[in-house]
Amino acid sequence: MSSAKGLSVAVASAGSPEMVIACLDGLAKAREQAPFPVDAYFARARSAEDVSAAFKDLAWAHLTLSDASVDIPHLRGIAMQEAGDGWIAVTEDIFRPHETWLASLAAATESGADVIGGAIGNLRRRPADHAAYLTDYGAYAPSRAPDIGTSTQTGSNVAYSPSIAGRVAEWCRDGAWEHIVHDRLLSEGARLDFAPSVQVDHNKSYDFKSLMRTRFEQGREYARDHMAENGSGGRWIRILATPIMPFLQTARLARTASGTGTGDFLRALPHSFLLYASWTAGETLGFLKKP
Repeated sequence: MSSAKGLSVAVASAGSPEMVIACLDGLAKAREQAPFPVDAYFARARSAEDVSAAFKDLAWAHLTLSDASVDIPHLRGIAMQEAGDGWIAVTEDIFRPHETWLASLAAATESGADVIGGAIGNLRRRPADHAAYLTDYGAYAPSRAPDIGTSTQTGSNVAYSPSIAGRVAEWCRDGAWEHIVHDRLLSEGARLDFAPSVQVDHNKSYDFKSLMRTRFEQGREYARDHMAENGSGGRWIRILATPIMPFLQTARLARTASGTGTGDFLRALPHSFLLYASWTAGETLGFLKKP
């Protein structure tokens, strides 16, 4: 059942119990400023650390456990299907919603957009953590200007209208990441807006070596997904561009995300470059292994 006024929250939950508690606390504060009651639906693999105690006295927060060890897209899909009809806001438990998140989102849904993407700030300032934030979410920093029509969106702070939420949930259950979901919606003529006032904050700390491995695997998976969705045409152009891609990506990051704080940005820059290099290496391998 969806919440009153047709807005629910779907949370892909793979973080530590501490992050789940912080996410719930942020949601509770955001609900206080929302113009109507909003329920939240968390989907989590049963094999992950137990967080059920955090939900004990929260009538508005619901936890669904999956028997499989599933990735973020699947968890998004499960949570969205639990949320039901109406507008569905999607995030993850490694983010703490800003206290105005739901109120700003409720206002943004009146704009006529099919998809509302929001901003992502950062609560972790250690260089490796800030690099993880910048390379994943720097393009969605709160300093970014509003965008209407065909805006790129993160899947970690986004809301889908009732007319498309059901299909998006199915695509996620099939394993589709946001770049595939949003490309499909754009090809159908959907309107994707970016509203920086709809903000959540990144709240995760990383082991840098493990993060490097994760980025390599994500790059490889991205290449495979891209070829499965669009065919293998042009893959050699991407492969030949490999040596310069980390430099181009770092330069683009400097243009789009340096406004997140010059000192933090510069301290994180070497780590950011290495993360881009790791992703590019994985992506290259993925394109080399033609499906």
